[in-house]
Amino acid sequence: MTYIQLLSTNKNIRTLWLAGLFSNFGSWFTTVALYALLLEFNASSMLVAVLAAIHMIPGALLAPVSGVMIDKVDAKKLILSLIVLQIVATFFMIFINDASQIWLLFLLVLLKMAGARFVFTAEMALTPHLVKEEELRYANDINAATWSITFVVGMALGGLAVEYIGIASAFILDIFTFIIAFLLMKNLQIHKTIHKSTETIMHLMKEGFFYLKNRPKVMHLILLHSAVGLTAFDALITLLARDYYAHQVSEPLAIGFMQAIKAVGLFLGPFVFIYFTNQKKLLTWLFFAQGLAILLWVTLQFDYYLSFFGLFFTGLFITSIWSITFSMIQSSIDEAYYGRVIAYNDMIFLSVNAIVSILIGVLAQAHLSLELITSIFGVMFFVTGFYYLWVKKRYL
Repeated sequence: MTYIQLLSTNKNIRTLWLAGLFSNFGSWFTTVALYALLLEFNASSMLVAVLAAIHMIPGALLAPVSGVMIDKVDAKKLILSLIVLQIVATFFMIFINDASQIWLLFLLVLLKMAGARFVFTAEMALTPHLVKEEELRYANDINAATWSITFVVGMALGGLAVEYIGIASAFILDIFTFIIAFLLMKNLQIHKTIHKSTETIMHLMKEGFFYLKNRPKVMHLILLHSAVGLTAFDALITLLARDYYAHQVSEPLAIGFMQAIKAVGLFLGPFVFIYFTNQKKLLTWLFFAQGLAILLWVTLQFDYYLSFFGLFFTGLFITSIWSITFSMIQSSIDEAYYGRVIAYNDMIFLSVNAIVSILIGVLAQAHLSLELITSIFGVMFFVTGFYYLWVKKRYL
């Protein structure tokens, strides 16, 4: 099995891939535009961090409900409805042109990200239904690589678009990519059993919670997967662009290209590490390598162009950590609970992302250097590596 074989022989995986290709690509245009808009409004470091956190908070809050709905309703109709929600929220962002409207901007981002995270959770819960067990890691790698390559191109072109044709145009392009994703997703053919039940949503949420509680192996895997959230550096990159690199390059271009370089590493990682068949052993190495990569970036942050080298390695290992831990989670749960467990996983993962984003803002407001802030997260990966060694010895 190869990535190309899976895409060419599995129509549903190919449909999900193409739809994600377009929707993610447009979203990164929007991401650069949003941060550029805050910088244009002279927003504080804390507001920049809040915007980064808002990208994660809806998924964390909605996870228990989304998991129940994904297990119990027509996933295709749900996904199409949520794409429409993202189109509407992005459309109204076009009209934000004053600092007094930041509250409205944050509200629209909340709505858009609620839809986006719901769609992602639905797709991840559906994936095991669409592939054989031995194909699961390949499908996850494709999802991660697609996210990464659209990140590379979207962030880079988003920076150029914001710089040369304006913020509103980035939002308009995003809308068109969502429309294409909607049309593609209509072709999805899902043969998934809908588990009908007369039980209340609250009962089903509790059922999913206790199912997870009685499986400590899965709980530890979810915590390990959430370590990827320690690289939620959107706010940090924006602050570096504003405080360190504004004299070298315009802020939107700095944000776009820094994110793009990191995403090149994210994209290439799965192709480098797919040949390592012993995933458990590889994961040990990846956690410690990720910590070293972040510390390398710290030593190079004083210069915009040199920082690219560190950013590349900051991204190189993280996609494989995401893919391997996610595959382990998917392989450890029963079919009837896919939606709920994956949703709880997202809740923890996104909560870590949001906490990291807010923590970056708090520490920056407290006048800690950005190098020191970055170093903290590098050290945390070493802690995670030792935690994984304990989990592997006891449960894996």
